[in-house]
Amino acid sequence: MTMQEVYEQHNGKLSSGKINESRITLRRSLNQHETDLSPYVRSEANHLESKFQMLPNPTLYMFVAPHLSTKDRVPVPGYLTEFKLYERDEYALPGEVAN
Repeated sequence: MTMQEVYEQHNGKLSSGKINESRITLRRSLNQHETDLSPYVRSEANHLESKFQMLPNPTLYMFVAPHLSTKDRVPVPGYLTEFKLYERDEYALPGEVAN
């Protein structure tokens, strides 16, 4: 049997009324809670308030001891360098991180 024949055989067993009923329940309209995006839109009142908080990305510090350069054997003084634990900063979705 081809896939088309299997599909037609399966749909032949179902009454068309049941298929239409199931389609109607799946095609419901959105409620007010699902369509209200105002908390996520910037306005004059909340333009400074950040909705997307940054996830933690600790800064690590490493001390490089005084040493001689590899090629020219020139003295290099000791120094402190810093780098982030993760490659890039990530932002949490609204409500993902507790305040």
